[in-house]
Amino acid sequence: MIAHEGPVTEELLGRTPPDEPSPIDPNSHMCLETGSRAIDGENHSITLPDLFCSIMATKPAVNPHYVGAKTKYTCLIVNALQEDDEYGAKIYNLDYAYMPAICVPYCDEAAFQILVDYNVWVFLFDDQFDEGDLRDNPVAAQEEIESTMAIMNGTRPSVSACEDPLGYVFQTSNMAAAQHRIRETHREFFRGQLQQVKDTHDLRPNSRDVQHYLEMRRKTIGATATFTLCEIVLGINLPPHVRDHPCLQELSFLSIKMIHLVNDLISYRKDLEERSDHNLIIVLMEQGISTQDAVDKIGERLNDCYKRWYAILADLPIWGEEIDRQVLEFIDLRKGLALGNLHWSFKSTRYLGTDGEKTRHTRLLNLRGESNP
Repeated sequence: MIAHEGPVTEELLGRTPPDEPSPIDPNSHMCLETGSRAIDGENHSITLPDLFCSIMATKPAVNPHYVGAKTKYTCLIVNALQEDDEYGAKIYNLDYAYMPAICVPYCDEAAFQILVDYNVWVFLFDDQFDEGDLRDNPVAAQEEIESTMAIMNGTRPSVSACEDPLGYVFQTSNMAAAQHRIRETHREFFRGQLQQVKDTHDLRPNSRDVQHYLEMRRKTIGATATFTLCEIVLGINLPPHVRDHPCLQELSFLSIKMIHLVNDLISYRKDLEERSDHNLIIVLMEQGISTQDAVDKIGERLNDCYKRWYAILADLPIWGEEIDRQVLEFIDLRKGLALGNLHWSFKSTRYLGTDGEKTRHTRLLNLRGESNP
């Protein structure tokens, strides 16, 4: 159990130093109610970077089982949570099947359904820590994580949908068959969630450390656990000396970085509406820069990721046909999850409501628009 492992330990990113604070913009100001930087009164939108450039310019293939899996997960969640048709329509439009549909476009129906069900579960589970009752309650958050780890350890008896709807979803789905393989990668995810809850609960300085936030965000995004589950279902089984090669490790690192940078950009409006400051834009603004400058800095970080991706591929060793084929699948999975996250972020109603397509084409993120459904 995480509770018995001692204090939360942070893993070092150690790839690039944090940005130096920029001079304070006299035209910006701090919101007295929330302590976060307020949106300039004259600015109703920010301009997003070109997120679909370089390796993200790839036209995605979509798994042919996407629509069927989307319908199945909607029924599963509505029944488990005992919700009505209105909630069913909402969860359907959140479109949690679309991200894995792009990430693993060629896997079979059974494998794809496992990945879709997991993706839905992990979002609903994570929302408890982001915007739910656990967001500023470290004790309850620890208890929820211990309960989930007990399911993964196989030490918790079967639960009913009434007792624990999300535990029931995990326990009764096919992904539970792989629980012993994904347990370790979820420890990092859970540590990040606990750190986020602690940061929300505790008093914090007006200016947070950028690198500390990035280290925590890398864990809370949950991509490492997703990679592990995908590899199991797809049958990717690289020898340890290949899997641990610096090139492959850095490609995983870059994929995770691209995912959480894009997520903080697209979720910014939603975070403002929910009065959440767990967003890199806000953390950078605490260094004394404007909203748009913070967005531009994130765009520069993304471009650095794209360039580094190509450089790593050029240095990749050759291991021979059998291993190299799996290495290509390993790399495609990393790129696919980043690509799926990007396209899904604009297609789903989760962050942008019905403004996703318009925002994608204009690159203007309206900060004073209507609340998301």
